[in-house]
Amino acid sequence: MADLLELARKILPRRIKIVADARPEALPLHVDTVELRQVVLNLVVNAADAMSKGGTLTLRTSLHTELPLLEHFKGVRPRLPVVCLSVNDTGCGIRKGHLEAIFDPFFTTKATHKGSGLGLYNASLFAEKHLGCISVSSTENVGSTFQLWLPQADFMEQERDQNASMATAQRRRSLLLAGRAPELLASTSELLRLHGYYVATADTSEIASDLLQSPQYQFDAVIIHAEFNDTTFNSVAAEVLQRAKTGLKLAVRPAGCDQDALNPFLRSNCDLLLSADIPEVDFLSRLNQLMVHSTPTA
Repeated sequence: MADLLELARKILPRRIKIVADARPEALPLHVDTVELRQVVLNLVVNAADAMSKGGTLTLRTSLHTELPLLEHFKGVRPRLPVVCLSVNDTGCGIRKGHLEAIFDPFFTTKATHKGSGLGLYNASLFAEKHLGCISVSSTENVGSTFQLWLPQADFMEQERDQNASMATAQRRRSLLLAGRAPELLASTSELLRLHGYYVATADTSEIASDLLQSPQYQFDAVIIHAEFNDTTFNSVAAEVLQRAKTGLKLAVRPAGCDQDALNPFLRSNCDLLLSADIPEVDFLSRLNQLMVHSTPTA
């Protein structure tokens, strides 16, 4: 907390008043220190952006023997006792309709050049990875509070191993959909999100490659919607093949053509070949089977 406060005072403008409300005793956690610092600093910067005319930022730590009711959260409910680190601001607040989507990848209310939409998503991955969750409460024109809920550690090696295996089992899978059929991309991404997947879309090979190479985003599988003898995404498929040892999978689904009309490179190198008219239930079932046999990348 002392380090975080010092960093916050260095990066925040003078219009922001910083208040610390920390528990006097140590609250041990099994976390990556660098990742924790990045998550909290991102929350701090977001809070400052919400207070363009000035306000108060409060960093608070607390210990709970019961988990309160959390209306908007991502991650898993941590075991007790649970440590909470909260970032509160007195800024513009968040629209009620945005609260359900605030932790989704690429969701942002900022201008295009000011935010990637990955900061809060990465915060949710961090919380989930450490068997906890992140929650948000907000009132427009009053302010917002983001809270990291993480299980208090007792530093037992057995607990650390259990935490790692449970985090791997419970992490939501992330998919990249690539293709030039906008309606198919939209309907497929909506279907997958409704069934618990994180989804990003790319309508060009350049965008798909940029997302694959981004250190901010890690995928478990890439689904290419290919048109007749389309070589557009061959480079993307080749990049996926290079990362096969990390568990990254490649699925190919025709867009407006049958399997025989697909580009041979895509057809012969994918882990999962789907038909263009595959029913939704079969599509989800085969994709889930592919994910079961993949190695999580985060």
